Amino acid sequence: DNSPGLMDIGTPYAATCGAADSHGKSVTHGMAGVVVGGASLAEVVHNIGTNPTKFYFNIYTSLSRMHYYPGVDQGVARGTLHVVPPATPDNPEVTLTPSPGTCFNMFSQLVTNELQQYEDNREADVSAYVDVKLCTNGTMRAFATLF
Repeated sequence: DNSPGLMDIGTPYAATCGAADSHGKSVTHGMAGVVVGGASLAEVVHNIGTNPTKFYFNIYTSLSRMHYYPGVDQGVARGTLHVVPPATPDNPEVTLTPSPGTCFNMFSQLVTNELQQYEDNREADVSAYVDVKLCTNGTMRAFATLF
């Protein structure tokens, strides 16, 4: 329905997300992202990939969102991005999957957002790890584990 959803970024979504299954999981293949601010997608991705510590990954939960509703959600955990170093003979464990376009393999170790330190918050001590692959052709893959 292209309604603003939980985070209104002022730009219409390109498509509607798939419906959640019986486990609450929604998988939407081929979802096109939107860029806010006038730069091309490739320029934004290149900027993130070459200056990762200027950007952070933020995780939102329903609980963190509802605490600040209807105001701006601050996110439950956040951390700066870091580029995964390429594999070398000295570091053979790190492997990069070849893909079309320029891709950046990054990660972030997230800690609890200090704004989530309020009385009776069940998420006050969360942390997370996120593995991200972001490509200038518009594809992105991210896996997050919230502890």
